Amino acid sequence: HAFMVVLASVKVEGQLWSERRELRLSTGEIPDQCYVERQSKFGIFRIREQIEVMVRLALTLGYVLIFGGVAPRIVPLALIVFAVQLRGGAVLLTTALKRPVPRLAKGIGAWQGIMNFLSIVGIVFSAYLFVQYGPVFTETKVLTKVSCMTLYICFLFVLRVVVDWVAPWHSK
Repeated sequence: HAFMVVLASVKVEGQLWSERRELRLSTGEIPDQCYVERQSKFGIFRIREQIEVMVRLALTLGYVLIFGGVAPRIVPLALIVFAVQLRGGAVLLTTALKRPVPRLAKGIGAWQGIMNFLSIVGIVFSAYLFVQYGPVFTETKVLTKVSCMTLYICFLFVLRVVVDWVAPWHSK
């Protein structure tokens, strides 16, 4: 993402330099450019670009939800990726992209469904890994593993409900 910020800034500065050069060659003077003139050279940030930014964040979060139980070292790395992505997006929007026009939208409902699905996959996957490779279940029967996996999944879903109750999705 940092590369995109640098690339977009260089592109804008290159266009401005080219325009100033053409004006200097044709008229002999270089007028001062106001912010609006500079912003006219900025790139676009429409629905597609917004979705691309969200997909990068969703992939990182999905990776953590699915594999975070197996490799917990990736969680701080994902935090760093989130910080860089969010800061890079903010810098990009304020220095090299035209701000999106406010539109009436349905919100992030589809992303909530995707995150919910990734969370469920992560719960099931961590339960499977827990009973398949856990030291407690090394010489147990399949029925015991399936029963413990089911109990573990139920416990995690109850834990999700409790967390949603303590910290609701929507404010009042």
